[in-house]
Amino acid sequence: MKSGRLSRFLEIIQAPRSIAPLAKISGHIRSLSPGDKLIAGILGVLVLVTSIAAVFVFTRSLLVEVPAHGGSLTEGAVGSPRFVNPLLALTDADRDLTAITFSGLMVI
Repeated sequence: MKSGRLSRFLEIIQAPRSIAPLAKISGHIRSLSPGDKLIAGILGVLVLVTSIAAVFVFTRSLLVEVPAHGGSLTEGAVGSPRFVNPLLALTDADRDLTAITFSGLMVI
């Protein structure tokens, strides 16, 4: 009695297994002609490459680079400023320099 159960158990364990949908797909692929297999392979590679590219573009559009803490910022202005006084600032360089210099004083 025990040997019958044991042999049945061993048959179940050693039986080849397959997933039903994969077995169907494998059967369809085997039935294709060599030319159709080539076209399906090229199409599969194309789908894979475009999927990877789409994921790359999607992640690049959503991710934002955040600068590291610390460091320094250097700002330059075109032209030479003549007046640092905000009342006498005539050129763009004068206005930019006075805006940077007195930005803390002009905040209400």
